Formats: sequence, C-alpha cells, structure tokens
Amino acid sequence: ENIFKNIRRQSGYNIFYNADMLKTVPPISINLTNVSIDAAVKKCLEGTNLDFKIVDKNVIISVKPTSEKSQSKDISISGKVTDDKSIALPGVSIRVKGTNFSSATDTSGHYRIKVPSENSVLIFSFLGFSTQERTVARSTVINISLQEQNQGLNEVVVVGYGELNKKDLTGSVASVSIKDLEKTPIARVDQMLQGRIAGVDLISTSGEPGAGTSVRIRGTRSINANNEPLYVVDGIIDAGDLSNINPSDIESLQVLKDASSTAIYGSRGANGVIIITTKKGAPGKDVFNYNAEVGVAYLPRFLDMMNATEYATMVNENTLLANPNAVNLPYPDAASLGEGTNWTKEVTRTAPYNNHSLSASGGNAGLRYYFSGNYVNQKGIIKASGFERYQTRLNLDKTFSQKLKAGLRLNYSATVTEMNKVDIGSHAGWWNSTLALPPVMGVHDGGDVEGGFEDWNPGWYSGGVINSPVALVEMMKHDSYRKNLWLNAFLEYEPIKNLKFKSAFSNTNYFRNDSRYDPGQLPRRAFLEAGGYAVKQAYTYEKLLSENTVTYAKSWTDKHRLNLLGGFTIQKTKAVNQWQRGQGYLVDATEDNNMQATGIESTTITSNLEETALVSVLGRINYDYKRKYYLTLT
Repeated sequence: ENIFKNIRRQSGYNIFYNADMLKTVPPISINLTNVSIDAAVKKCLEGTNLDFKIVDKNVIISVKPTSEKSQSKDISISGKVTDDKSIALPGVSIRVKGTNFSSATDTSGHYRIKVPSENSVLIFSFLGFSTQERTVARSTVINISLQEQNQGLNEVVVVGYGELNKKDLTGSVASVSIKDLEKTPIARVDQMLQGRIAGVDLISTSGEPGAGTSVRIRGTRSINANNEPLYVVDGIIDAGDLSNINPSDIESLQVLKDASSTAIYGSRGANGVIIITTKKGAPGKDVFNYNAEVGVAYLPRFLDMMNATEYATMVNENTLLANPNAVNLPYPDAASLGEGTNWTKEVTRTAPYNNHSLSASGGNAGLRYYFSGNYVNQKGIIKASGFERYQTRLNLDKTFSQKLKAGLRLNYSATVTEMNKVDIGSHAGWWNSTLALPPVMGVHDGGDVEGGFEDWNPGWYSGGVINSPVALVEMMKHDSYRKNLWLNAFLEYEPIKNLKFKSAFSNTNYFRNDSRYDPGQLPRRAFLEAGGYAVKQAYTYEKLLSENTVTYAKSWTDKHRLNLLGGFTIQKTKAVNQWQRGQGYLVDATEDNNMQATGIESTTITSNLEETALVSVLGRINYDYKRKYYLTLT
C-alpha cells in the first residue's frame, strides 16, 4: 500500500484496489528509476496472484483467475455501479461471497468479474454507501445502484434535559449502538463503552467479577480531583454504581464529551456526562423476551515459571557462587524435587458464568409498561471469588390526555460480591504472591492433604512464616453485600402547543455491608497467637432530587427554529458510615458476627454523618437558521 501511494504521488495516476487483495501478498521493496507506470506496477505485482489494467489515468488492480481449467468453468459477470442519482462510482469493491474472487469498478463505474457458479453472491461495497448483495442466478449483466448512507443524521439523541436531531448538535455527543451489543455477553453497563466510542477510555480497577472500571472521557482532567464522568439514568443525576443496572434494560446510551454539550450540568459535568435511558413499553401486543448466557472464564496460559528442580538448582548455584567451598547445599538432591508447586495453578480455576434476563412489555394508548428481571452469577478465575446480582425493573408511562402525561421508573438490585483474597503478583505482599512463592514450598505440611497448610517460606529473606495463597483462599472470608433502590416519577403538562412544563422527583436509597474475617487458625496468625481479625462496615446513602423545567419550541418561515429551556433543581443527600475493627478473637465460628467478644483495647470503632444540599438554576437556547447555521447558549 505504501508503494502504491508513492506511485500515485509521483505519477498522478489513481490506483484502485481492494485492501483484502493485499493481505496474502508478502512485503516487498523495490527501487525503480525513469520507468513507465506500466513497468512500475508490473514490477510491484510480480510473483503475486494479482493483475492490473490501465484506463486513462487510472490503474485498476484485480485478482488473476486461478487456472485455465477453473477459468473455463467460471461465469463472466459485468455491469455498472452508480449512486442513486445515476452517477458512476469508480473504485467500488466487488467480491464473490465466500471466495477470493474480487474486482473493482473503473472510472466509468464499469466492472467485470468471474464467478464460480450461478449461486454465487456478489457483494458491492464503497465508503459512504450502504453495502449491497446480489445473487448471480442466470444474469450475466448486473447493474447496481448504491444508496448513500445518511450517517444517522436524522437520529434523535438524548442530551441534557431534552432531545435533539443528531444533525442539529453543536456539541460533541456520541451514541452507542444497542443493537450491536445484543449478542455480546455483558454483565455491567460500563462494558458497553469498551472500544466503541472515540475518546472514551476504560481502565479496569481490578480483575474481580463485578468490579467496576474507571472511565475517562477525553483524558484525565485533574491530578487530585475525581475524574469520573457524571452518570444520568432516566433523569437521576449522579446515579452512582452502574452494577445495579441490567444492560438488557437499556434503550439508548449517549456520551456528552465537550464543554458545549455538558455545560447544562455545570461543574458536575466537567469530566463528561453519560446519559442512559431505559426501555419503555409500546402500545399493542404484549411482548415477552427471555435471554440466557452461559459461559466459562479461564486463564488461557500460565507464565513459564521455574519448577522445583530448576529453582533448587539456582539456589545451590548461588550458594556456591557466594562460597565455593560450601559443603552443605540448601537442596542436596535438587533433581528429585520434580515440578513442585505451581502456586498460580493452585488458586485458579475454570469459572462458570450465567446471565438470565426476562422481560415483558406492552400496553395501550393510555398506559404502557416495561417489566424485567435479571440474575447474574459470575464466578472468579481466582478460587473463592465471584459476583452475584438479583435485579428487577418496572417502567410505567401514563397518558391522561394530549396535554398531560406521567411516568414512573423503579429499579431494585441486590448484589453479593465474594472478594478476591490472594495476590497473583505485585510489589506489595510479594512474600506470599503466587509468582514470588518458591515452587519447593508445598501446599500442605509434609504433603499431607489432611494436614495443615505449609507456612514456611524459604525464599523470604532467611525464611519466615506466611499465609500461603491456598490458605487464604480456603480460610479467609471477605464479602460485600449491596442493595440499591431507585425511584423516579415525573409529570409533564403542555398547556399550549410547543410549551411544556415537566416536574420530576427521584429518590435513591443505597446500602452496603462489607465484612471480612481472618481466622485465628490462619498459619501466620496462629504462629503469632494473634487470634482472629474482623472488619465490619455499614454504609447507607439517600438522595432526594427534584427537577423542574419548562421548554418552548418554535419554528417559522421554514428558516428559523428556536428551542428554549429553563429550570431549577434541588438535591439533598445523606450518608452514614459505620466502621468497626477488632482482633484477638478466640472463636472463629462466629466470624465477624461477635465483634464485642474482645477487649476494648483491641477494637477500633469509627462513624460519620455527611449531609449535603445543592440548588441549581439552568437554561439553554438552541437556534438555527436554514439548518445551516447553529447557535447554542447554555
């Protein structure tokens, strides 16, 4: 392709080809001086299955017929490709579906291609136009008219406190195609953004099931402050944890990226805004949908680590390097140790994944409904880790008259997360990470599965007692329970044409309970005679939000269009956090459910209350002249 570009630049000839043709051509390097365009192209294609012809100032690359025998059986198809205004399209790619046969149109839009049979299907594709397929049948001349893609300019997108045609936007707003995601297994909403919108980066916070991601829209804005975007779900501002939403319930997802589009949300929209709208029922026949996703997750490969024999040999060699006269080597019979322990394999597994969604929708002209339920069970690749979610949603839309409408959005979810308890490999806690532990260390004392866990790490400086990854996986408890209830109700009134008043009220209730218990029988705690260690945290959060807006839309003389928005919002939040830690517990059976069973000197208790209030005034003017000149003031 680089050579073709140089030929085009030096000769002024246009070169038409299908990029798929070049995938089987090995890289080449040529140096030509004072040669004709014919000789230059012929030299480039020497030894390949490609041919060319020159028409006027155009070079058209095509695939050679495979053999004389196949050529005699092939059917020759010709024709012309134009746009919907009958203007010829040069460089249109034509290929035979399921084969390597391909060609391209010349400057007058004409083409010729060989097909193996009458059942062959021709695929016509060109940038900026909709792809078409045509079965050959008994035709030898096939003329095609390609339709120009409108790029979704008439698509209606949701912006802050309203909707606009995509072509009328002055700000940067991107949409995620929900249809493209229907066959993709997705458990969390933020996964819907992965690799689908330019300028939006997702960074995984951890590999745990159910773990969230850090979203960055057009990069990091601040060194110290929060860089997460503002989430708006069905009008609920700052919706928080997206793990409470079933991705199957989403109807549209828009990302507001620049200052023009996010200004309506003030400083809260400084990092971008993600607007999520959930599905609504449609009048007519009731529709029921059930979707099930079942799969597994596993490590596709393991790092190539030393086995026990290799590790012991290395330690012996290091000993001799330090003291060539050493007699007592750490591992006198290194060859007998074999593979030893692969700690990563000991704590990982093939993890099953289940996602079940059931929905019902329908209604009539007066009342529409959408109801859904969702269950997700995702086990972690690390043993004793996983994520489980129960979720249900109810959306109601009531039309009282042409002037008065109301709606209700209700979402409830409960999640249980079994946290990861081991370290695969990092600088912190390296002495008991699976990559740093020596393979000569066994899982159990003396290799007895019925015995206790091996706790002596010979690779930790001069050796020391640790909690092995297997001991942590099998003995430690670390869980997080979360419940979330969203309620949003709105009333919309249109007293006169084009003038609308809307009042919405939302309530968010969130509860999180985290518990952790390290039993006193964990090897290192038992060695130190420290007893059990427990942490318990309870966090509750409530938010009340009232939004009141008025909009007015007017157009006249088919040239001027004006859209006005004004309103105010009131928000109150209350957060209560209680945290307790204790150690020295003698009875492991009660875990973290008997926090008072230790002395006051071994217990730490903290609690805090935080209340906030926010009042906002907002306004926006959208004006356009002849749909060519646009003005947005916010």
